[in-house]
Amino acid sequence: MFEELLDLYKTKIAEIDREKKEAQAMVTLIAAIDKMSGDLSSKQNEMELIGRLIDQVDRLSRDVADLRSQFRAKLGRASPIPE
Repeated sequence: MFEELLDLYKTKIAEIDREKKEAQAMVTLIAAIDKMSGDLSSKQNEMELIGRLIDQVDRLSRDVADLRSQFRAKLGRASPIPE
């Protein structure tokens, strides 16, 4: 009778250990998914920032091109025409 009870306890302990390991694995998985989610969110914010910076550089490039053409036009008008 004691051996049967001992076997029952051993079986129950093995089952509890297995459930504990499964629970720990789930917690680890959830933590990993949470970290990945945070990384993706961070990368999305970085991509939005890069997009805005690209837009600003594009605008500045157009402004510089406009200023150059205005400067060239003023230089063309300011120089006397030789006769």
